[in-house]
Formats: sequence, structure tokens, C-alpha cells
Amino acid sequence: MLRARGRTRAEGWNLTPGGPGESWAQGLGFRIVHTAVLQIMELSEVDRRRWNIAVPAQYRLMR
Repeated sequence: MLRARGRTRAEGWNLTPGGPGESWAQGLGFRIVHTAVLQIMELSEVDRRRWNIAVPAQYRLMR
């Protein structure tokens, strides 16, 4: 369907490595060409003393 419309790329999100989404995409002939890592910092668990650093050049602190 995508090829019939002249499309050469498709993008998928939240495909867990080894999961059903990845298997489905590979079964259709897609291949993984890029991955990303999402990191979350729980602010309530961070030692605020570690935040006491100078603002880097070319940046400004708004809050």
C-alpha cells in the first residue's frame, strides 16, 4: 500500500526490541535503521545540591 503510493519510508514509535511490534514490522520486510533511548529523571529523588552549577555560555536560566 505504501509502495503503491510512492512512499519509500515509514516511521514506527514504541517498538520494543524483541516485542510484537518489532516482529510485525520485520515480518512486513521493514528493518530497523534508528533507535532512541528515553530517559526520565524523577526530580523528587534528585539531590538538589547537584543542580548548583554555572549556566553554560550562550544559555540563560529562565526559572
